[in-house]
Amino acid sequence: MEKLVRDRIPEIILADLEMPITHIANDEEFTEVLKTKLLEEIEEFIEKPSAEEAADIMEVLYAIFALNEFYLEEIRELGQNYYISADREVLKFMAHERAEDFLENQNLKKAASIIQFFYTFFTSENLDLEEVEKARQAKREERGGFEKRIILERIE
Repeated sequence: MEKLVRDRIPEIILADLEMPITHIANDEEFTEVLKTKLLEEIEEFIEKPSAEEAADIMEVLYAIFALNEFYLEEIRELGQNYYISADREVLKFMAHERAEDFLENQNLKKAASIIQFFYTFFTSENLDLEEVEKARQAKREERGGFEKRIILERIE
């Protein structure tokens, strides 16, 4: 199984009277599982566009930014300089490519570009960015973020 899970997921599994077997990712493993998680979340959003799926993408991006010590204020300020085509089908096609490009070379400029790309992608799917942020916050309250770097190995 080995997958990155939100911080409160082991507690939720225990509440269902099952035993989560986990470990904490080191920096190298955390970087790799975040990459995998971002691509998974993009695929889920493409299959089922919703504020909740968009929120998952943003949470993974925020974890990547934190790992790289990128600050959201700087990212958003830089992101205002990017213009991206809002054609929905083009954005769907570009999503993995843009994410892979960012993941290969994580820097502040690319962070700004990827945030702007996903904001445009979400709005092309008629999602309100404030609703996406509310969904992200709700999921953080319910399930946590990725700060603890928990890898779920299996459930017994």
